[in-house]
Amino acid sequence: GDGGGLELEILSDIPVGSGLGSSSAVTTATIAATSAVMGEVLGGEDVSELAFSAEKAVQGPASRTGVSVATQGGFARIQGREMENLEELPPLDIVIGYTGIYGSTAETVRRVKQLRESNSMITNPILETIGAITQAGIQAVKEGDFKKGGALMNANQNLLEGLGVSSEDLDRLITAARGSGALGSKLTGGGGGGSMIALSESDPQGIVEAIKGAGGQPIATEIGVEGLKVE
Repeated sequence: GDGGGLELEILSDIPVGSGLGSSSAVTTATIAATSAVMGEVLGGEDVSELAFSAEKAVQGPASRTGVSVATQGGFARIQGREMENLEELPPLDIVIGYTGIYGSTAETVRRVKQLRESNSMITNPILETIGAITQAGIQAVKEGDFKKGGALMNANQNLLEGLGVSSEDLDRLITAARGSGALGSKLTGGGGGGSMIALSESDPQGIVEAIKGAGGQPIATEIGVEGLKVE
């Protein structure tokens, strides 16, 4: 009722600050659930916009990627305010490796922005190449060429290291995953801590054990699945 407040119960298997979009998922779910309780069912785009605004208000610089994918599910390509749903891409088996260290997206965005302002001749080509690798990776997955997709993940990680957004802990888990048969591995989220992901070709158990042995917390899972659902 008016002025009565709202009590939320949140259930999650994702550690806070792990770089896996938990803040985006919780924000998106909260907005959708609250609007439903109030008798107004919002469309996906409205939920995404409100969630993006909320994240900016709380953490400062933010990406639309997390809230957009949390809302729509599947895979999406984000460029500025434009989002393209990649419905033709199949779900993928991956292994997540959490470092146990909080990674601040806002801090990473701030540092990359600062680097871009001071060394644009170096930084801009790196960012452009990352964009090209992303497009090539999308095409590789469309064609079912997961080995190529994995190689592109590795190339992407090398460039992210050049931008200074990786860390020793992430690098250790990434190296362990590659050494245990992962097709490719890279950091995910804001970097500086948080998590990495590894693309698994078949049985992920070897990758799981390797990440655990390197000091990480492994989670074998699937990406590209269903997004927001109000029940």
